[in-house]
This record gives sequence, structure tokens and C-alpha cells, in this order.
Amino acid sequence: MRQIHDFAPSETNRRNSEGAFYRRWDGNIGFVYSKFLDGCEDFSRSVIAEAVLSPDGTELLDGERILFTAAQFSAQNVMCVSFVNMPDGRLLLFFCVRHGGGHINPWLYESYDGGQTFVNGREILSGLRYVPAENDRAILTRDGSIILALYELDRMEGRYAGIGGPSRCIFLRSEDGGRSFTESEAYYCPDPSLKSGIQENGVVQSDDGTIMAYARTDGGYQCVAYSYDDGRTFSPFEASDIFISPCSPMTVSRLADGRIIAVYNDHVPTEQELKSGIVNTWSGRSPLVYRTSRDLKNWSDPVTLEPRCQTKNYCYTGVFSTDEFVLLGYCASDTVTDGGTLNRLRISRLTLGEIK
Repeated sequence: MRQIHDFAPSETNRRNSEGAFYRRWDGNIGFVYSKFLDGCEDFSRSVIAEAVLSPDGTELLDGERILFTAAQFSAQNVMCVSFVNMPDGRLLLFFCVRHGGGHINPWLYESYDGGQTFVNGREILSGLRYVPAENDRAILTRDGSIILALYELDRMEGRYAGIGGPSRCIFLRSEDGGRSFTESEAYYCPDPSLKSGIQENGVVQSDDGTIMAYARTDGGYQCVAYSYDDGRTFSPFEASDIFISPCSPMTVSRLADGRIIAVYNDHVPTEQELKSGIVNTWSGRSPLVYRTSRDLKNWSDPVTLEPRCQTKNYCYTGVFSTDEFVLLGYCASDTVTDGGTLNRLRISRLTLGEIK
């Protein structure tokens, strides 16, 4: 794997995180991400920024631009983008608008010119609710429907307004190209004792039409659920015995050759730990690994992308795949040198043939 660029934090740009890629009108690759200005908390002031990569993903080019600001929405901040390429040529851009006080909702914009302009912006799930979607969390299904994965926490009113309680997962589904969306039933964590519930969920579809939903927990594992009706309904979420991880988001995405890649923090005890009887139970977000699958049931052994390190945090991965290469955009922050777990953003590149 080759590192292409790090977006390092600075005094006027305290955090860079949660990005997604798309192929631009000019043949270059756009990487759109959450750029925080004078703070690095989830509620700090931010913009949606776009960096530009060469067509083969080997070089960061000049020409960064700001797509959206929080001020445009009279909001606290904007963050967490996802893209969907539509069969009619439109490019759909989803992101979250945070208003503070436990209020965050997803928005949708459309581009008819390959990303030069984004128009027809609208809130697609309204109401005073806390319903975020993380980055790279929308897909186009085999039957042409759009699914956006979100999770919801309860709002708390009064003096201590905010959010609380375990999270539950929901899915927005559109069968008319994004003109309208239907909200699914809520799905809950199989272990009600977990404080996290199930959070930061995503979806991916295999060649046979099966859709897997996945979500993080604080129980030491990801949870998974399956849909066999193109995402209209899902089975109950269950603890995965494959994706053993901290409470950190996993990203699962289709590669250009039809394989599925899962990128996450693997916390399966090492052979040395098992032999010594001393198992590391720390909750840090490293190492960063991937597994691949064809059917969402049988997965390859994990391959390390970034090594285990107590101060390093690798998470919120965006995936972009072509017939020749794969780009990964992910947080790669050092809590000591970068001042937090989500402040540095990295783009790395692999050839498709490198991926086992």
C-alpha cells in the first residue's frame, strides 16, 4: 500500500475526517471530507471540502474547494458525506447537518454535471431528531433503489439537552431515484446491556442480491444483519464472530471486480497474546485491516493495512475502486502528535491486484 497524502491538522484547521470519493467531470477524482476549522469536536465549526486527485489516484492536485458551509444552513456544522452514482447520470451527495442540542438530520444534493455544481438540496428526514449517517454509507441496489444507513439516539430535553441512550439503526430507501424516501423500522442491538446499542451502520450488496448491514458496538464486536428483499427488511442484528473490534466504525464496500472488502480495526488476540495468557483488551482504533468476500458469509483472513499502535487511530474509511486500483481515505491520527483521535486524514492507494 502506498500513502498518497496526509491532511494534517493546524491551528486554523483542527481536524480533517470522514471522506468519500467520486469520479469528477474532468476525469480527476474528488475526495470530499469534513474539514473542521477552530475546533476538533463533533460539534465544532466545519465545512464540506473537496480535494482533487489525479485520474490514477497517485497524486494530490491543486484546486481544493469548499462545497458547503454550516452558515448556509444556519447550523452548527456539516459533515459525513456519501455519494451514489445514478444510472441517469446524476451524482447524489448525502451529508449531515448538525444544529446542536441533539438535532442532526441528513440532506441530499444532486449534480447533473459530474460534480461541478450541486443543486436541489433538501432535508430527506425532517423533524427534531438526532439521526446521523457516517461517511460512505449509501448504496444503489441491483433493482435501482437507494439505501442510506443511519442510526438514531434519543433526545433529552430540559437543562441537559442533548442525546442519550443506546443507538438503534434505521434505513432510508428510495425507489424513485431519490425524490422520496421511506424510513424503515428501527433495528436494535441483540445485547440490551451494551451502552452503545448499534451505531454508525452501513450496507453493502453482493452479486447474488444479498445485502449485509453492519454496525459497531462497545461489546468488542461488530453486529451484522441481512436482507434478501433488496433492503426492504433486515433480519435481527447479531454479534459477528468474524469482525472482532472496538467501538469503531467498519466500512464494507464493493470492489470493481465484484468482491466485497471490509475495512476495520481487528482486535482478535494475537498468537503471542494467546500463548502468554495476557490478552490485550484495549479499545484503541488500530490495527487497520481488511478482509474480502464474494458472498458476505465466507471471509478471507485479515490483512494489515496499518499496524497496531497504542497512540494511532485508523477509522472512518471511504473506499473508491476502479478496475486497476483502490483508494482508501481514513482517519490516521496520533493522539499525542495530532491532539486527538480524528484530526489527521490519510489517502492511501493499492492496486486491485494487491488485494487478496
